[in-house]
Amino acid sequence: DFFNRVVDLQLPGDGGACRVVPRKLETDFHTTRPTHVTFMRWPVDLTKRPRKVTIPIELTNEDLCPGVKGGGFLYHIIRSWRFKMSSEPIPRAR
Repeated sequence: DFFNRVVDLQLPGDGGACRVVPRKLETDFHTTRPTHVTFMRWPVDLTKRPRKVTIPIELTNEDLCPGVKGGGFLYHIIRSWRFKMSSEPIPRAR
């Protein structure tokens, strides 16, 4: 997921680099191309300053479920899970 990726952002001039995560993405209405990204600094030590992140939940092998095969359906109520991160890397849906 784009919003759960920690990247090293190179700052202009002699600002060096800092670790960030994307916070907000703005896109062009007609082309859906990105026009602006807002970043949030990622702390060096997550044990002292944990961050809240949202991880998307993806269901796999739904078609192999005996209930679905028998004519039922799987109702996906929770689409993401929000929790505090105190270590890296951020979990990613597979």
